[in-house]
Amino acid sequence: MSFSSLPVIDLKSHPDDIRQTILLACSTTGFFYVSNHGLDSLQSQIFSMAKEFFYLPLQEKLLYASNTTSYQGYLKIGRENLDSTNSKLMDEKEGFRIRQSDLNRKDKLPNIFSHEENFKLLEQFFRQCYNLCMHLLEYLAETFEIDRDYFTSRHKWDKEPGAALKLLHYSPINQIEQNINVIRA
Repeated sequence: MSFSSLPVIDLKSHPDDIRQTILLACSTTGFFYVSNHGLDSLQSQIFSMAKEFFYLPLQEKLLYASNTTSYQGYLKIGRENLDSTNSKLMDEKEGFRIRQSDLNRKDKLPNIFSHEENFKLLEQFFRQCYNLCMHLLEYLAETFEIDRDYFTSRHKWDKEPGAALKLLHYSPINQIEQNINVIRA
């Protein structure tokens, strides 16, 4: 299946059309794109922050490294393996995970994210993504003809585990450099 064949949930569509597309997605691919969600500008700003972070020297990024029990912080290239059947394959991406609870611990974030203006953008992005998810969960409940708050009542902003944002960076490659022991998601 190609990504171009995934159903698109257009939030500017009529609610009946949205519910129908959700039903199609849930009964076929299990995935869908969301368009007209209103987050494009904020998303671009978050991507710019991520780019700034990933261009830092490795030693500086490692100051925020995720440990084996943590689900937050910096993940260096090769830290994750997408193929559990082949431990030699390494994932060629680096990442940075920020949990919703990290918004209460600004001092634990790299300066790029904890800088006052950027931190406000990060908080705003988390909140708007949460609101979007709640909206989609309401549509999902309506699609399955169950109580509208069935899913949203189980996903409260102030309850753990909360949301997480994972920023990813893949270095560019060309065909000649491609390594057989590397996997890219």
